[in-house]
Amino acid sequence: MKIEDIQKVVCYYYGVKLAELLGRARPPRIAFPRMVGYYISREMTNHTLVEIGKAFDRHYTAIIHGHKAVGGMLDIYPDLVESVDYLLHDVWDEKTRDTIPKPYTPYNN
Repeated sequence: MKIEDIQKVVCYYYGVKLAELLGRARPPRIAFPRMVGYYISREMTNHTLVEIGKAFDRHYTAIIHGHKAVGGMLDIYPDLVESVDYLLHDVWDEKTRDTIPKPYTPYNN
C-alpha cells in the first residue's frame, strides 16, 4: 500500500484537498484529517517515520505526535473508531466500500 493512496482516500473522505493536507495550514478541519493520515500510514504500511514524514512534508516527530493523538482519541470518541476503522479496512474492500460512515472528527460535533 502506498502512502499517496492513503492521502487520497483521507482527502476524499474528509473533503479536503491534497494541497491542504500537505500544506502548512493548521485549522482543525485540515489538521485532524492530516493526523488521521499519519495514523493510517503508520498502521497500514511498513514505512519508517521519516518516510511518512517526507510523504506529508513533515518532520518525523509530527508523525509520532499525530499517531499518538489519534490513538488517544480513539479511546474517547466511539464515532471516531468507526471512521478510522472504515479508513483502515473497509475502504480497501470492494464489498464494503459503498457503506461509508459519516466522517467524524471531535471538532465537528
